[in-house]
Order: sequence, then C-alpha cells, then structure tokens
Amino acid sequence: MIHNYPIPSFRPRAEFFLLYLLLSFTACSSQQDGEADQANDPKKIGTTQDGAQPAGEIWLTSEQERLADLSTDTARLNAVGDELVLNGLLEVPPQHYARLHAPIPAFVKSVRVKEGEKVSQGQVLMVLEHPDAVELQRSYLENSARISFLEAETERQEILAQKQATDRRTLEQTRADYRSSLAQRASLAAQLQRLHIDPTRIDAKQISGEFPVKSPFSGYVTTVNAFPGQFTERTGELVGVLDLSHMHVELDLPEAHLPQVQPKMTFTFSLTRVPTQVFDAEIFSIGRELNPERRTVRVHGHIDREQDPILRPGMSVLARIPLRTNNRLSVSSGALLQTETGWVAFQKLAPGRYRRVALKGAFMSGPFDALGEGIEAGTIWVTKGAGRLDAHASAESEHADAH
Repeated sequence: MIHNYPIPSFRPRAEFFLLYLLLSFTACSSQQDGEADQANDPKKIGTTQDGAQPAGEIWLTSEQERLADLSTDTARLNAVGDELVLNGLLEVPPQHYARLHAPIPAFVKSVRVKEGEKVSQGQVLMVLEHPDAVELQRSYLENSARISFLEAETERQEILAQKQATDRRTLEQTRADYRSSLAQRASLAAQLQRLHIDPTRIDAKQISGEFPVKSPFSGYVTTVNAFPGQFTERTGELVGVLDLSHMHVELDLPEAHLPQVQPKMTFTFSLTRVPTQVFDAEIFSIGRELNPERRTVRVHGHIDREQDPILRPGMSVLARIPLRTNNRLSVSSGALLQTETGWVAFQKLAPGRYRRVALKGAFMSGPFDALGEGIEAGTIWVTKGAGRLDAHASAESEHADAH
C-alpha cells in the first residue's frame, strides 16, 4: 500500500535566503560607495575634530574646480638657474637733470617752450627782463672806458718816471687803479655771462633789460613754472630740463648677496607696471656704502635700449640677475604669486582641497618656479589658476570676517 505523504515545500525558505543575501550585498555595496564618496569629499578629509575647515585651506566643489580651470604639477628636481630678483628704479645722473632759476629777480617776458617738448643745447626757453640787467651793462661799458684811460695813463706815467718827471707814488697809484678796474670788469663780465649776455657785443646805443634763459644741454622739458608777466625770485624754479641720453637702473642689493654680484654681469629687468616688456642691462658699478637701515648696497646698471620711449626716470623695475645652475625642487612656471610679505603658492592636498603656503627662498627662473626651503618632493602644486585661488581665499576671508 502506497501512502501518499505530503512532501514538505522548501521554496519559501529558499526565497527568503536569496533575499537575505541580496540585501546583505546591497548593504555592503552601499557602505563601500558611501566610503568612496566620503573619500572624494573635501569636507570629509583631514577636517578638525568638529568637522570644521582647517585654517589656511581652500575647499572647492568639482564644479568650482572646473570653472577655475586649474592645472597642477608635481614638485621634482630640475636644473634651475639661480637668480637674484631685485627691486630698483630708473634714474638719470644728477648732471643730466637741470632745474633752472632766474639769475637775478626779474619779470617773465615770454615763455617759448612747453612741458614734454624736446630742446637743444643753448636753445632759448624763456626771456626775462629787469632794469638791473641794464645797470650791469652800463657799469661794464663805463668800466671798459675807464680801463682804456688808465691803460694810457699808466703808459704815460711810466715814460715820465723814466725821465724822473714824476714821483714813484703817482705811477704805483695809476697801476693799482688799472689793475682794480680790470678786476671789476672781469666781475661784471661774469655777471653778464650768467644772464647769457655777451659782454663783447654790448652796444651802448642798444642796451636792453632783456636776457634769455637757455637750456644747458639737449633733452626734454619736464616742468614749466612761469607765465608772461610773472615776477620771479632767484629761489623759484622756472623750468626743468632732463637729458635721457644716459638713463640707468639703480638696484638695491641685499648685503648677504654681495659676494655673488660683480661688475660686467648681465641681467634683465621689466617695468613693474608693464611686466611683459623685458630689457637687457649690464652691471656697471657696485656702491661702497651700505644703507644701515635696509642693509642694502646700490648697484648701477647700464641699459642696452636706454632710448626706448616707454622708459621714464622714476619708474620702478624688477630685475633678475642670473647666477649658477643647480638642481632645485621646482614645478613649471605659474605657481608663484608675489605678495607684500613674499612668495606664496597653492598645494593640492586632495580633490577639491588646496592649501596656501608661504615659501621661503622661492624664485622664478625661466620655465621653472623654484619652491625654496621646506618643500617635499612629490607634492602637487597649482601652476595655472593660482591667482584665482588666491582671490577665492580672500573672498572667503572677507565673508568670514563679515560674520
């Protein structure tokens, strides 16, 4: 007899077991994905214990990174030419800059130049007028006439003295008067020459109180402080003339770098306000006096293109003096930013995380930026967009201060 016992069904348990395995796998996968997301989230990496953003760091979302268009490079040893970066000014020697005053108090009769105008040596810049100029010419003519008389009288007295027809005292007095008149005429001639009046061309019938102010050399008019009818004293500057034929660079060399710099070394410089234009120069001389406050020495450099129209005395420059080549820990150029306190750069710590680092001993050299002291090889640095990161950091700082 066959008994048909009901066969137990295991299907519900199997389905439950399969569901359990699936949920377990999903939970593990979700946990791993969460950990991966956390690993890529700049706000979950290296934060402080309370989860706050560490000081000096900049956090960017992936979208902010994309908009910032950042590029990075890894710090490694490269053959980098050491160089000194020095600040300086464009200047002209004192003998090439004239500040012209009136030789005597006078009225301005006419002004013949304007600021920026090119002038030649001896060119009349303005005409002054005063009765004292007339008096000087009159005195000169009278003195010249007296000298003619005393010269003839001296000769006559010498002849009489030879014949013993006059006493020796009269002869000596005549000679003394003659020498005194000669000295007086020389003094008057010098005063007239200061007024640019030629004593030898004075005409008694055409004496004038006018006298010119002339340019002492060829150059450019820098200032005009006069107008017709103005009365000027000797202390008032009327016009300035600048000779640009020998413009040079004056650099401030720190005391510590004195052994590295010698005359005849070539260097380049750029204008602080126009950094794209680079000029060549050569060290001509190094000062012997140390500035006790700044601990620097003046370096005088000659410019190859000193007549370039963009160059002006007083412009600030940034000079680069190349030294020897060494292996330096560096990245491609674009990483360094100049601030008031020195060079800074931005290190990439992780995706979306950057840190602003103040560098000691950093410098630029051609295609490389040497990172200076205390930097480890293999660190990653922003070489494109560092300025945008700096602006972002400043904006965050201002926002934090406002709150």
